Amino acid sequence: MNRISKMLRFQLELWIQRGVPHQLIFVAALIITISVVGGLAAWVATSQFNTPFDGFWWSFLRLTDPGYLGDDQGAVLRVVSSIVTVLGYVLFMGSLIAIMTGWLNQTLRQLENGLSHISMQGHVVILGWTNRTREIVSQLLGAEGRLRRFLAEHDQRILRIVIVADEVDAEKRRRLRTSLGDKWRERQIFLRAGSPLKLMDLQRFDLSRAAAIIVPGDEFAYGDAEMSDTRVVKTLLNLRQILEPAPKADRPSVVAEMFDPRKIPVARNAIKEKLAVVPSDGIIARLLTQMIRDQRLAPVFLELLSHRRGIAPYVRGFSELAGNRPVDLDGRFEKAIVIGAVRKEGGRTVTHLNPPRDFRLQRDDMLVLLARTYDDCEITRQSMEDERLEPITQPRALEPSTRRVLILGWSQEVGFILQELGNSDATNAEVMIVSRVPQEKRDETLKEFNWNPERLRVEHLERDYTVSSVFETIDLQGFTNILFLASTSMKNREEADARTILGYGLLKSVLEDQGRNEGKGPNIVVECVDPYSQALFSEPRDVMLITPKILGHLQTHVALRLELSSVFKELFVPGGVEVGIRTAEAYGLSDSAIRYRDVELQAMARSEVAIGVLKASGTSEEKLELCPDPNRRWTPAEDEVFIVLAAGDQN
Repeated sequence: MNRISKMLRFQLELWIQRGVPHQLIFVAALIITISVVGGLAAWVATSQFNTPFDGFWWSFLRLTDPGYLGDDQGAVLRVVSSIVTVLGYVLFMGSLIAIMTGWLNQTLRQLENGLSHISMQGHVVILGWTNRTREIVSQLLGAEGRLRRFLAEHDQRILRIVIVADEVDAEKRRRLRTSLGDKWRERQIFLRAGSPLKLMDLQRFDLSRAAAIIVPGDEFAYGDAEMSDTRVVKTLLNLRQILEPAPKADRPSVVAEMFDPRKIPVARNAIKEKLAVVPSDGIIARLLTQMIRDQRLAPVFLELLSHRRGIAPYVRGFSELAGNRPVDLDGRFEKAIVIGAVRKEGGRTVTHLNPPRDFRLQRDDMLVLLARTYDDCEITRQSMEDERLEPITQPRALEPSTRRVLILGWSQEVGFILQELGNSDATNAEVMIVSRVPQEKRDETLKEFNWNPERLRVEHLERDYTVSSVFETIDLQGFTNILFLASTSMKNREEADARTILGYGLLKSVLEDQGRNEGKGPNIVVECVDPYSQALFSEPRDVMLITPKILGHLQTHVALRLELSSVFKELFVPGGVEVGIRTAEAYGLSDSAIRYRDVELQAMARSEVAIGVLKASGTSEEKLELCPDPNRRWTPAEDEVFIVLAAGDQN
């Protein structure tokens, strides 16, 4: 008997699990059964019904409407009527309403999540809700000229953005709308629920007809950086299944973020055509390393990485310039600076920034220019006057600078920072790393990185930098640079930044007691992973790097112009050109009034590209001027230096 009961219960569960229609059938069967049983009981026990069917109908009315209960006469009939009415409350009103309410909530939830298939063409799909998503959407909506060219290329009039998140609700939509402010467009932004790890979910977003697909990473949302990279690779494999049947020319460009640059070949094996990979840790580590070498470069990087805020890189083709050398073309652009060329080599896009003098353009090459707008990248001079390309003074061999660096916190970026510092001919470094992470774990991680031990000495301290006594035991004034790294071991980005901000506040209080408020002491760089942390810092001497904003910017503009991927890689990944600083004295231009064109010529004579002027004083808007007027004449001040692109390790 027990076995039969279990079998019946199992079959009932299977029936109920088949959905709302089957649940309604089950409740209807119970209602009919109770009506029949109650009607038969009333017909047999009383003489008030002529036929059983009259009893059935009487029972059904009591079951569905308690108002009939007062019409019954006689004790037996009233008992049966009361039992049937109570069961009606439970079944007809309770169960039926519960099922219908559940079905309605489920339907509304499905509609809110956006689980239906979409039909679009030329749209941009963001596969993941991360701390980069808001910045990506904001940059897409504000790209203006670059966006117009992107839409025209894909025969679209307006930009439509599809954001895919594991879960979608009204709160998430409200937060995005609030953060975007005036940029929010109701008919341009679509939130859809789905997992990029599931092929069936991806098939709902019309990806084969999209213009671009962005796969952002997140060092917190998916567990850690390694899990994020794993998720990105799995997503790319799913995308391959969807995109491969489409003609190569019609496939969307795919931009993927990977934390570990060493895993990029795995991503490229997943999608071989029209794929750009943004190596997060490599880029951020390169920026941090450059700022350690010279913190004055911070505004240069921030301007180059902030589209529509000053100067940005552009890629344009000029087939009529085939056969020319990029070094000879700079003077032909009045409002732009030629910094290199993009060329297809072996089926891949390769960027040559600050190329050698014997590099000549081919017909299909495109120039890389720095300018304020795309329209500024126009040839304004058809011929060049005979200008001197020999240095006024011979360049001096630069002695490696020695820097003492205090790194507070631990992340995968530490290995890349140490590797670049330790392999640079321009820097000798002594680094102290303070973190709660056990040294054994750090040593295990650093085994994967190699550097010249003669250039770099590393010391580990296993302490918690949020305890003020730690700073009292360290000679802070003996360091040239202090770097706060966001800890990826925290539960979320808010906790990571809260820890960083606490440590930063403790450090500043100790430094102020030691005289840093008098202009002394180390330079401080702070890495944050929450975009909203920017409002918490006000110290003008210190540099704050908001990594989601930088990485969101890169992914957005690479998606709009795929060739920019190799440009940013050459600028911001170890092994490419470096942004450096040169003085007027080093160029032999410090004794008299000069043209900025003279600066460009002296840079060219040293196989460098001059891109701007930087002042040590003045407001933030006055300190940096990229792409100055080449005919501008002035006498360089003592606090003015020139910003150049140079070969690696020349800074």
